[in-house]
Amino acid sequence: MGMPRTRTKAVLPYLKFLIAATLFGILALNVRHDLNLFSVSAFQPEIPQLVLAQCLFIVYVVICAMIWLYLTRRQGIAVACRSTISIWCFSIVGKYIPGKALLYGIRWYLYRKVDHGIKTVDIVKAFVLEYLSGLATGLILILTILIPMNLSFIPWFGSMAGILTLAVILGSMHPGVLGFLAQLATTRFGFKSSSLDIQYTDLLRMLLLSLLNWLLLGLSIFFIAKAIDPSVTWSLYLYIAASYTLAGMAGFLVAIAPAGLGVREAVLILALDQVMPVQTATYIAITARLVTTAGEAFCITAAWITDWRSETFERVAEAWSEARS
Repeated sequence: MGMPRTRTKAVLPYLKFLIAATLFGILALNVRHDLNLFSVSAFQPEIPQLVLAQCLFIVYVVICAMIWLYLTRRQGIAVACRSTISIWCFSIVGKYIPGKALLYGIRWYLYRKVDHGIKTVDIVKAFVLEYLSGLATGLILILTILIPMNLSFIPWFGSMAGILTLAVILGSMHPGVLGFLAQLATTRFGFKSSSLDIQYTDLLRMLLLSLLNWLLLGLSIFFIAKAIDPSVTWSLYLYIAASYTLAGMAGFLVAIAPAGLGVREAVLILALDQVMPVQTATYIAITARLVTTAGEAFCITAAWITDWRSETFERVAEAWSEARS
C-alpha cells in the first residue's frame, strides 16, 4: 500500500508543472499574432480607478481574516480580533513560497504562540473549512457565469467536472460528513479525538460570506479593467469577477507557482481575451498582479507594525510598573 502513495507524491509535482506548461502554451498560441500590438505608451491607466481597486482589495483581505475569525470562534479557538487579522495577514507571506504549505504553517505557529492551549487538530479543521468554502463558492461563481457561455478555452467536459467537484465539496461540508471525516483524520494521524462544533446554518453563513467576498474581489479587478480601458462596462462585471476567480483558483492549485505567479495571469488573459483585445487583457492581468501584490504587502506591513507596537507598548508598561514598584 505504501508504494502507490509514494509514487503519487513523486508524480504530483510533475503533473502540476505539466498543467502550468499547458496553460502557458495555450496562451502563447493565442497571442503570438498580436505581439506587435503591445506598446508601453498605450499603457496609461486612470489612477483614481486604480486607487479604488487597491482599497477594495485591502477590504477583501480584511474580510478574509474576519471569515477566519468566524470559523475559529465556532471552533472555540478564537483569539482577539486584532490578533486574528494580524496573524491572517502575516500568513499571506506563505503564498509566495512554492508549495503553499507555509500559508497555513505560519498561521498555525502564530496561533500556538498566542495560545499554547489551542489544539493543532482544531486549527486544521478550521483550515479545511476555510479552504472548502472558498473552493465551493468560487466554483459556484464559475459554473453560473462562465460555463453557460461555452467559452473556447474551457474544454467540453469542464462543466461536468466542475458540477461534480462542487457536488462532492458541498456534500463533504455537511456537518455530519465533516464530523465523520474529522474523527477519521484525528484517529489516522494520532491526534486526540475531537468533534466538529459547527452547525449547518453556520456553514451557510460562511458560504454566503465567502461568495460575497469573491464578488468584492471581482469588483476590485473590474475597476482595474476600467482603469486600463474606460470602455469596459458594468455588463462585464460578473464575467470579470468569475474570470479572476477561475484564475485565482488555478494559481492556488498549481503549488509550484509562488502566489500563482504566471498561472493566474495566463488563465485571466485566456478568459478576458474572449471579450476584449488580448493586449487589453494582458495589461489588466499584469496590473492586477501589481495591485494585489501591493495590497498584500501593505496588509503584511500593517500587521507587522501593529504587532510590533503592541509588544513595544506592553514592554514599556511592564518596565514602568517594575520601576514604580
